[in-house]
Amino acid sequence: AWYSVRFGRKHIHADDLQRVDDVMLRSSMSTDRSATEFRIWCGKQLRWIAMRARTEFSSSGRVRRVVGINIDVTDQKRAAEAARRWLEGTA
Repeated sequence: AWYSVRFGRKHIHADDLQRVDDVMLRSSMSTDRSATEFRIWCGKQLRWIAMRARTEFSSSGRVRRVVGINIDVTDQKRAAEAARRWLEGTA
């Protein structure tokens, strides 16, 4: 994948890698905004990342750049899981 070095592809959780690859591939062919959430390994800790991106193309149709942001949403994921367990009475 073209983003392997820049985005630390090797750190993406194995169960999420294909989905991230699919999103990045679709993004490289369209000006549509792309978004996904995935897990990464940060040392021995698993973190959740929300990725939002948009590809810009040159006048010749080649990818000029990808503009986007990755946001650590681990705390929000943990809070949502805790709320779900509390509502289910399993907390």
